[in-house]
Amino acid sequence: MLPSGLQSVIFNRVGWARTYLKKAGLLEDPKRGTFKITKRGLDLLKENISELNVKYLNRYEEFVAFRNKRNEKNKNENISIEEIENNITPEESIEFGFQKLKESISEDIIAGHL
Repeated sequence: MLPSGLQSVIFNRVGWARTYLKKAGLLEDPKRGTFKITKRGLDLLKENISELNVKYLNRYEEFVAFRNKRNEKNKNENISIEEIENNITPEESIEFGFQKLKESISEDIIAGHL
């Protein structure tokens, strides 16, 4: 479980993976509880890459915009994501990720995606 006790680590990681794939345009959710790979996602599968990570996702403009929005929000609080991730314990990092996921889900709900 995360330090908050509200979510398992695996559920948190899967949630973030889903969010990142959606923000990169590789996955869509046409209706609640349903996910569909996009044409861009299918094209990526054809590349047969060995690892899909944030560095790789940065090739997608929408993902970069999403990350920049998050970074800008943190800069407004005088904290960067990199500083947070490099200077906190693993448990605190997970909790920070949980908070970011909650914010992302809130944005999806407001946008009508959930």
